Amino acid sequence: MGKMAVNRNFVIFLSFTCVVTLLIGMKETQIKSKNGEFHITETNHETTTDEEPKRETKQEAEQNNNAKRQWEYKQEERKQAVREACRGQDRGYLLDRLLDSPRRLGHLLVDDEHRTIYCYVPKVSCTAWKRVWAVLTGKLKASKLHESPNVSPHFLTKKMSLLGQRLSREELWQKLLTYTKFLVVRHPLERLLSAFRNKFESNTSDAKVFKRVYGAQMIRKYRRGSGSSSENLTSTEDLEKESAKKTGEGVRFSEFVSFLLDKKDLATVNEHWRPYESLCHPCAVSYDVIGKYETLEEDSERFLRLIGAPEDLHFPHYAPTNTSALLRLYLASIKPGELVKLMMAYQRDFQLFQYDGLDVTEDKTL
Repeated sequence: MGKMAVNRNFVIFLSFTCVVTLLIGMKETQIKSKNGEFHITETNHETTTDEEPKRETKQEAEQNNNAKRQWEYKQEERKQAVREACRGQDRGYLLDRLLDSPRRLGHLLVDDEHRTIYCYVPKVSCTAWKRVWAVLTGKLKASKLHESPNVSPHFLTKKMSLLGQRLSREELWQKLLTYTKFLVVRHPLERLLSAFRNKFESNTSDAKVFKRVYGAQMIRKYRRGSGSSSENLTSTEDLEKESAKKTGEGVRFSEFVSFLLDKKDLATVNEHWRPYESLCHPCAVSYDVIGKYETLEEDSERFLRLIGAPEDLHFPHYAPTNTSALLRLYLASIKPGELVKLMMAYQRDFQLFQYDGLDVTEDKTL
């Protein structure tokens, strides 16, 4: 019995010693629980390891705020340039006139959930933006954003169109005044060259149509020596020239420019080379965000966050191409006098959106 008492006392003493040791250890450390995980931090440290990320996050937030303020400043600068170019014109009167011919609003897409309107401009990332708009309006699943073929967003244009809603004049007016409005522009001459290369130098099915409809008449009308009779053809070169007058293959940039300069009203030409002013009417419609091709990704991302788009919806990344690098080469193929006339024909686009005649920028995939 005496031995059992001694053992019991020894066990009690040993347990007491363990408890005291544990309590002393807890004084030297702190055990914190956060989100179900335990983080042990020495109490004799003046700062904890959790505080360092907070300082980094605060610094990043400040950088982001500065970047946002700079972007907002740049936006105000762009909008002020439009106001200056439209000075002397009554915006309300112009909008009223525009609603007299609502078909002129055909390039405006609407998203009622986010209360926003986008004016698409061909050859200014409009395919990519139509795809994003299809996601915004529920016409395309977000998971399919990067999978859909280039042509599919264009089939959805009518379903996303402001005119497709068959609104009354008052309803159109209300949306144009109160919704957040967005468009994207680029250097006017770059856009022309991009259209020319895409529609007359590529081999897509779309390009073949443009060659037959437009290219053939450009060759017939503006190519020297193209009026020879088929009866006098004597060489392979002659036969190719005669074929080109029917297929439009091999149309030259100088012929394309001559074709444009002969038009009395560029507001009525094909949308791919129609001026911004006649597509989006910036003097009548007050755009809240003006995106530019050279700052496309930032402008697009900030616009999406501004309208409250889903956090996982972002504008697709672009791969560089060489349109801007080739611009001077193509322009060298036309006479100086024609270049002046060409810039005068698109003078309003230059004025509205702060572009210089040959101030070309780094291009991106269309």
